[in-house]
Amino acid sequence: MKKIPIGRDFLKDIIEGDFYYVDKTKMIEELLDKGAYVTLFQRPRRFGKSLMISTIDEFFNIEKAESNKNLFDGLYIAKSQYKDEQGKYPVIYLNFKSMKSDNWEHMYAIIREEFREVFANKRYLMDVLDDDEKKVYTKILYKEANQDEYEKAIKMLSQAMEKYYGKKAILLIDEYDVPIQNGYLYGYYDEIVLFIKNLFGNGLKTNNSIKFAVMTGILRVSKESIFSDINNVKVYSVEKDIYDEYFGFTEQETKDLLEHYGLQLTEEVKKMYDGYKFGNKEIYNPWSILNYAEEKTLMPYWVNTSSDELLKDLFDRSKERTSEMLEKLILGEEVKIQYNDKITFLDLKAVQSEDAINVIGNFLLFSGYLTIENKEHIEDEGIIDVRIPNAEVKRVYTDIISKWTTSKIQMPNIALFELSRYILNEDKAKIEKTLNEALKSMSFYDEYENFYHGYMLGLFVSFMNKEYIVKSNREAGEGRFDIMIEKIDRSVGIIVEFKVAKENEDIEKVAIEGKEQIKNKKYYEEIELDKVQKILTYCVAFKGKECKVV
Repeated sequence: MKKIPIGRDFLKDIIEGDFYYVDKTKMIEELLDKGAYVTLFQRPRRFGKSLMISTIDEFFNIEKAESNKNLFDGLYIAKSQYKDEQGKYPVIYLNFKSMKSDNWEHMYAIIREEFREVFANKRYLMDVLDDDEKKVYTKILYKEANQDEYEKAIKMLSQAMEKYYGKKAILLIDEYDVPIQNGYLYGYYDEIVLFIKNLFGNGLKTNNSIKFAVMTGILRVSKESIFSDINNVKVYSVEKDIYDEYFGFTEQETKDLLEHYGLQLTEEVKKMYDGYKFGNKEIYNPWSILNYAEEKTLMPYWVNTSSDELLKDLFDRSKERTSEMLEKLILGEEVKIQYNDKITFLDLKAVQSEDAINVIGNFLLFSGYLTIENKEHIEDEGIIDVRIPNAEVKRVYTDIISKWTTSKIQMPNIALFELSRYILNEDKAKIEKTLNEALKSMSFYDEYENFYHGYMLGLFVSFMNKEYIVKSNREAGEGRFDIMIEKIDRSVGIIVEFKVAKENEDIEKVAIEGKEQIKNKKYYEEIELDKVQKILTYCVAFKGKECKVV
């Protein structure tokens, strides 16, 4: 049985270490077929971008030709018409993935160190340099170069490679937008964007020693600034059909991998980790699938790999404009946004504007927190339907809405924790008492139906999403708002119907009618299909700051 390659970003380590490898080398063939000068792939984190960049390096790198001559045996590219291109070109490989800092001075030091390391590994190039070029090369080796010399470092290195090998260099940059995101977060956006614009301008725009370049990132940042005047730049974001299967696992790849480790691709696995749509392909989250194969436990893996503070900050600052969007997404509904693959980090500052939903929606899409459900109108109107891809990602949204909810109530956490126990024990009197205590902290302006929806949803997801999958359904015109809670081991299913009584209506009568509605309309049928062992049903009716539970 192959070892599981969690956190393995280098093809050589995977192949020689006898790790399981999902063959994505056909992408090299497509890169050469298409012949773009600069190719930028936009994909979420942990979807195999770094492994793809290292695979391109291992294939083309002339310095590794001898050590890697058998590395691709048995893989797709070894049977391709381009198999003889292996080991034929000098390669410049820059890793921006770890360039993270809270100030420009430290970020600039990290950049200098990255170039020092790259130049140090290619000292032999100094043999073809003139005296002035050797001086600059030495200054970069000792991190003594000025900013202009660092901005011309790619150009200098590629020109030296062409002199040495008689062939143009291939430029690879992994996660090029990480330092830009840090610049946005910590107040040195202008400095880092200017540096990278000049770096790319010198290295690609005015440089005839580059054969082609491949970059990866999450956001495009801005064609007008970073890639201005560079010809033949091809950007492949999540809506493109081209290259759609090379980042993440297809369903067949997922099925084969899980079966290798004695697991099945069940409906539960699909609900948790499936749901992404890249181009025309249904894609599974590779990080989560690999961790599931190792742990054999259905739980969130991808959402726990980085901080979601930027996401939470965006929603907090745009709460008035995006709360309805957030609620719809949690309820499993689709949201329409104006697609924009040119979104920049500066656009995120305008999240309180009229365009907030589009700005945040596109950011969430490229970051992996949303996926495209329907792009039927993208060509003519630019409108797409987006949704939360799966149960794992939904956890992030429920955390946000529960944070909003708990910030509104003045109540000990222990009382809210007890609420989940009362629900499971069918103690309606204590459920009612706990909810009425919570409602006391509501302001007068919160007494409207949509507030009850989000408020109660927040309560449920706050204290039950550790062991439960929370699903919701809302039907306009019926007043129906169900929360269906399924225990992950499928032992318990819970349906909660919410009703809002009008001023002249009896709250208890409304609650009883809601309970009958669950029975008459057979809302429990969906849970029954999941073969849960026990189904609990409740109706909670609201009237002002009072509730009734039956």
